[in-house]
Amino acid sequence: MKKYKINSDDRIVALTAGPWGPEGTVGGFVESEFNLSHTGNCWIYGDAQVSGDARVFNNAVVYDNAQVSGNAHVFGNASVFGNASVFGYVHIYDDALVSGVAQVFDCACIYGDAVVCDGAVAYENAHVFDDAQVSGDGWIYGDAKIFGHAKVSGNAEVFDAARVSGDARVFGYMKITQSVHYLISIAELTDELVIL
Repeated sequence: MKKYKINSDDRIVALTAGPWGPEGTVGGFVESEFNLSHTGNCWIYGDAQVSGDARVFNNAVVYDNAQVSGNAHVFGNASVFGNASVFGYVHIYDDALVSGVAQVFDCACIYGDAVVCDGAVAYENAHVFDDAQVSGDGWIYGDAKIFGHAKVSGNAEVFDAARVSGDARVFGYMKITQSVHYLISIAELTDELVIL
């Protein structure tokens, strides 16, 4: 059974009651029914848009003014909101959150309880997972991975094959690149440090 229809301005309209509200609740924008599954509690709220071959399924939600496009998949219990942009071949899943004006693109993956927020950027083959957070204007790219309870913030960059984990804090204008493997554990690194 279908849980929504698409009206003439490409907004979804609920055909059944659910976590999104009563029957008749107007949601966000899609290009086709491929963009939002009819099963699970997934939904697109507000002025959020899902387009192209992007898909939202399971119990994932996209709301506010967020945009999901390309071949991106948002699923599990993940949330994309604020003015965030998710595009390319990105996977956002589990209980991950992408918000603010964050951008996640190319083949990046955000999962577990990870958070990418504010003006953070994750792209190429970057992975953010476990309880890790990328915030401020932090960047993660290349084949870098941020995991554990690690936090990247400020204007910091983690890239190439870097691994940041444990309780590491990477902040300010620090740059962490390929020779840092596996972890910088319980590190309070100083502002403007470059680890090459």
